[in-house]
Amino acid sequence: MKRPVYEFLGYKTLKFDYVHENNGEFNYFSIKATKEIENDVYTLLYFLEFGFKEEQKKSSAVFSASFKINDLNWYNEIIKDNLDVNLFASVSFPFIRSTIYSMTSDSRKGIELPTIDLRIYNMTSGITFTKE
Repeated sequence: MKRPVYEFLGYKTLKFDYVHENNGEFNYFSIKATKEIENDVYTLLYFLEFGFKEEQKKSSAVFSASFKINDLNWYNEIIKDNLDVNLFASVSFPFIRSTIYSMTSDSRKGIELPTIDLRIYNMTSGITFTKE
């Protein structure tokens, strides 16, 4: 049986500092990703920050998502164009997005991060999205 070029092993929340004292609306979030590779296991670390209108304090979170690289030739090809971080982010971010909503859902409604195609952004430099 032929194996896929990579397998998604899962994700986990490493840190979640959530501050929402007023009834201000969700205003923005920023995301940045770094990678670690050890024994053919590729791990993305996500660093997120969110803010609300009329609040000074920021909320932040750190998540990790891991992948098993089964085809090193394939992997060596995608890193030539720096596609690895963005590709793996696009696979794992929907799970993280859902977790953020679940963890922030209270009487004021959870944080609904937009559906985003992360393949088109430079995740290692980071990106900020604002709600208009």
